[in-house]
Amino acid sequence: MGRSLGGAVAAHTAAKLVEKNDEWLKGVILENTFTSIDKMADKLFPFLKMIPNVKKRMMRLDWNSEARVGKITKPILFIGGVRDQLCPVAMTKDLFRAATGSAQKELWLVPDGDHNDTYLKAGPEYPMRLRKFMAQCLGEQVAASSQDEGGLLEEDKILQGEDSGEINDEISRDGERIEESKEARSSKVSTEKKGDVAKKND
Repeated sequence: MGRSLGGAVAAHTAAKLVEKNDEWLKGVILENTFTSIDKMADKLFPFLKMIPNVKKRMMRLDWNSEARVGKITKPILFIGGVRDQLCPVAMTKDLFRAATGSAQKELWLVPDGDHNDTYLKAGPEYPMRLRKFMAQCLGEQVAASSQDEGGLLEEDKILQGEDSGEINDEISRDGERIEESKEARSSKVSTEKKGDVAKKND
C-alpha cells in the first residue's frame, strides 16, 4: 500500500517485480497518488512550462506511475479523495484507466476526502474496504454472516464494546482464578514456614 509519493513507490515496485517474474505480491493499494512528477510540476509550477530546459534539469526523478501501472497484473485498489487539493482526483482516475494489465482493479472515490484526511472522511467504510480487498487478494472469503446491518465485522463490534459483557465475564473468571492461585501459594508458604519453625524448636 502506498499513498501520495508512497503510491508511486508502490506502483513502481509492483511493476518491477513483474519484470523480474517475481510476483509474490498479492495486490496493491494506491491512495491519493499522482500520475507523474512531470504532471505534478505542471500543476504546482505552471510557469515551468514556459522554460522547458529548466524544468528538464529539475526533473531528475519522474516517478511516472501512469507509464508503469499498466504492467501490474495483480489486483489494484485505487482510492481517491474527491476534494484532494494536492493530487487531483483526476490523476487517480487516469491511473485507474492506465492499469490495463491488472487482473482485477477497483476505483473508490471518497466524496469529501482531501489529500491527508481521506481515511477520516471515509469513516468505518475505510478499514472495511481495505480488509475486504486484502481478503480477496489472499483468496479468503469475507463471510456476509459476520457483518451486522451497520456493516461492522465481529472484531469491530468487540473493539467498540458491544460484546463487552462477555469480555468482562471472562476477565472476572480469570481474576478469580488468579486470586485462587495467590491464596494457594500463600497457604503453601505459610505451611512451609510453620514446618521450619517446628524443626528449629526440635
